[in-house]
This record gives sequence, structure tokens and C-alpha cells, in this order.
Amino acid sequence: MTRRGLMLQFAVLSRTRGRSPVPQSPVKASEEDNARVPEWLTAETDARSATPHADLRCTADRFIDLVIHSMPQGYEIPCSQVVVISDFSAFLRSRSDLLGRPALIEKARRSIAFTIDSTWPIYFNAEQYRRFSDAFETGGQKALLWVMVAVAGHELTHATGQAKESDGLLTELSLISRFMHEGKIPKTFAFDMNELKQQFVRTVLAENASIDKKRPE
Repeated sequence: MTRRGLMLQFAVLSRTRGRSPVPQSPVKASEEDNARVPEWLTAETDARSATPHADLRCTADRFIDLVIHSMPQGYEIPCSQVVVISDFSAFLRSRSDLLGRPALIEKARRSIAFTIDSTWPIYFNAEQYRRFSDAFETGGQKALLWVMVAVAGHELTHATGQAKESDGLLTELSLISRFMHEGKIPKTFAFDMNELKQQFVRTVLAENASIDKKRPE
């Protein structure tokens, strides 16, 4: 999860440079997917003017609402299962059940989004994603929205019971590839796709090694 913060920070702070061609997405876009994207998001206007209609708002955070309502068909996240944490310390004070799990707390503190024990809801940590929402709102970096949608898709995979990190990374990879193919994340956008692929491979290898250790000799 920390990796997401570092990669997104690089994307926010770096200027675009030429990149090698991006492979086609393994997930093909459909006309229905394009139809589902809200008009206030697809309109050719400055990113700062994109504001969800009142009846489409899930949270008090406009950026997270944009993320939730931009999820592709098949990746929908119910508004009732979205929690925005504006103050992580206050969140911990309200969750005394987590106090005996320091590793989970530290991982969540450094994460843009997370689930607990691979169940609903999906938590979005404002202390980590705020710099990216600011870059989207004031810097016009529209691609950051679609990177966040991919991150939300990763957590959706966990929330629906798939606990393995490799499963979440595979969803994230698929969505990033799809959005690059669709042009929502430009080829010039400073996102290290190779690092994400390498992390997926490392994670699969680590998970397999862990399974091997548990097998009786």
C-alpha cells in the first residue's frame, strides 16, 4: 500500500515525459461503460469544474465521490460501504478493537485506501490521498482520478473476500492497463507501470513461498 503513495507522489510531482507504447488492456471497454460515466465527468471542461450532482454524492469529499461514481461496470462500490477518514488518530480512537494490531494500524496509516480483514467497508485515508486530490482539483491532472479508481478496484477485490494481495494487484493492473488503452491515463503520464507489474510478480512469488512453508514435509 505504501507503494501506491510513492508512485502517485511521483506522478503528481513529475512533469510528463515521453514513454514507450503501453500494452493494450486485457479488459475491453464497452459502450455501456462509456455511457455510465457521468456527464459532469466526461464533458470537455476543466477538471476543477467537475462536481457530482447532489443525488450522486456518497461522502463529504468531492474527489472520493468522483472516484466511486467513475468505477467501471462490474466494479461498482456501494455508497453505504465507503468511509472517508479525515483524521486517522480520531479514527483509531473510535476503533479500540484495532489497538492490539500495530502492524495493521501502521499499514493503514500509510495507505491511500484499505480494508480490514478483507471485508467491507473500504476506507479512504484523506491524510494520504489529499495531495493527489489537490493536484486533480487545482493542477488539472485528470489521470489521477483514474489511478485512484484503479486503487479503489484493488480494495474492492479485498472487500469482496479475496484476501491475497496478488488478487488486488491483478485488479489494479487490469484497470490501469484498461484506462491507458482508453486514453484516460495518457502515455505521457508519469506512472511506473513496470514497477507495478514487478510488484505483482514479487507478491505472487512471496505468497507461493508462504504456502510451501506451511505444507507438511
